[in-house]
Amino acid sequence: MLVEEVIMVVMQILPTDPLRKLGTIAGWGILCSGWSIPITFALWFGAGKGWFDLGAYGPWLLLIGLEYGFFLGAGIGVVICVVKWRSVQDSKR
Repeated sequence: MLVEEVIMVVMQILPTDPLRKLGTIAGWGILCSGWSIPITFALWFGAGKGWFDLGAYGPWLLLIGLEYGFFLGAGIGVVICVVKWRSVQDSKR
């Protein structure tokens, strides 16, 4: 229920002009990329303790996480903008 309320607040705040839609998409991309940083540090810590092996990708894990996190966030931003655009279009009818 809390997630639905947060989504409704975000959808009410989002404006409908194209430049702000692009900003929203980029913002969600940056937000999701930011989550990869603490996850990467946790994985490096676990690998340093010998809990598991990261293999050849260990040094590159932060960049990989930032890249994939941005694309995930951009996808989430697109979905939010489409939902907001449709709700605005429906309210104009």
